[in-house]
Amino acid sequence: MGLRVASLFIFWLAFSYANEIRKGRTRNHGHYICSTWGNNHFKTFDGDMYQFPGVCEYNFASDCRESYKEFSVHIQRALNSNDHPEIQYILITIKDFTVYLTPKLAVVDGRIVKTPYYSSGLLIETNDIYTKVYAKLGLTLIWNQEDALMVELDSKFNNHTCGLCGDYNGIPIYNEFINGDASYNSITYGNLQKINKPNAKCEDPDETQAIPSCNGHVSIPSGELHLRGRVETSLCYGELVWEELLG
Repeated sequence: MGLRVASLFIFWLAFSYANEIRKGRTRNHGHYICSTWGNNHFKTFDGDMYQFPGVCEYNFASDCRESYKEFSVHIQRALNSNDHPEIQYILITIKDFTVYLTPKLAVVDGRIVKTPYYSSGLLIETNDIYTKVYAKLGLTLIWNQEDALMVELDSKFNNHTCGLCGDYNGIPIYNEFINGDASYNSITYGNLQKINKPNAKCEDPDETQAIPSCNGHVSIPSGELHLRGRVETSLCYGELVWEELLG
């Protein structure tokens, strides 16, 4: 299954990359991608890697300008029957659209839609393996319908985002884990991104149990990459899932 998923991702991303080049633009995935995967791993737009075990609803990545917010991506995290973290649903707002995604459904503005779905610069595609959302404003989202999620943003959102993915200012750590005179560990930072809902029943993880972040790189043969795999050699492991596929 892992190789099948990887092949599909490679095909789509290679096709997308070719389209971008034809438009005269190249893409630097290292600075455009935020992702989460596996055992609570996160990588911000600016390259910070950390672990956060929260199981509430969180702001994953949002446009946080005060004047006009173009998008937001919220995720509901939970533990499955095997106590492995997964994403139960994703709530996306794109200008005037509200998109609610589960592994089985795509709902736009309160209405269940068939995929592929296209309307006013918004495209949603689903199959048995992944869900993909493309917004013309400069957002691409890919979810494996389990624990792995990737968001790619246009550079026009530099220094305008907030959430688990950070502020996308090109400077690691600052404004995420160091903010003025204050410093945060990964769990404190993650808890700050929680969406407070009156009837939500979830507890914040213990901030004293944070694992040190990882900024290293591990070389893993491409044949060992499994988007839905459960083998993880270190905190750095899953970074190679997206980097290998994105080129």
